[in-house]
Amino acid sequence: MKCFLPIGLLLMSLSALGQEGTPDASVETTIQPDGTGTIVIEAHGELPKIPALYRVSVEITAKITAKHIDYTAVTTVDVIQ
Repeated sequence: MKCFLPIGLLLMSLSALGQEGTPDASVETTIQPDGTGTIVIEAHGELPKIPALYRVSVEITAKITAKHIDYTAVTTVDVIQ
């Protein structure tokens, strides 16, 4: 439990980035006598606004032989707005 609590707090702080206003978040941990446990992270807030325009390009390279086909696709996504 000692290592899970800092991870939960880190996740809560990262989820607050990019949000306007004050987010509401809580962490609840339980450990049973048999050693099993649960971690519940609950956060409420506004999602950040997503960009409206993207530019996507895909470059595909293929090598075709009688025995097999090798291909590679490289995708690039640029945020415009």
